[in-house]
Amino acid sequence: MPKAKRGPKKSYEDIYTKQVSDFMETHGHIIEEEGDIFQMAKNFEERYDFVISTAKQQMDDEIAEIKIRNDKFSEQLINEHQNRLLEDFQNLKLDIELTLEEHEVKVDIQMKVLEDLYKKNKKKLLDEGIKELGLGF
Repeated sequence: MPKAKRGPKKSYEDIYTKQVSDFMETHGHIIEEEGDIFQMAKNFEERYDFVISTAKQQMDDEIAEIKIRNDKFSEQLINEHQNRLLEDFQNLKLDIELTLEEHEVKVDIQMKVLEDLYKKNKKKLLDEGIKELGLGF
C-alpha cells in the first residue's frame, strides 16, 4: 500500500506559534479590553488615592483652621472676661471711694454740728455758771 502523502513536517515551535496566532486573532480583543480594564482600574485607584489624600489634607487644614479660630475665640472670650472683671473692679473701687467721700462729708458735717453744739452748750453752761456764782458783769 502506498503511503499517504503528508505535507512538510512542522516543528513544535511552528505549531505553537500558529496556535498563539490563531488564538490572538479570535481572542486578542478580549485581552486588549482586559488590559484596558486593568489600566482603568489602576487609573481609578490612583485617582481614588489622590482624592482621598486631598480630602484628608483639606480636612486636616480645616481642623487646624478651626483650632486657630477656636484659640483666638477662647483668647478673645478670656480677654473680654478679664476686661469686664477689671471694669467691675474699677467701678467697685470708684463706688467705695465715693461712699468714703460721702461718709467723710457726713462725718465732717456731724463734727461741725457737734462742735457748734459744744460751743453753744459751753457758752450756755459758762453763762449759767457765772450767774449762779454771781460773777455776772
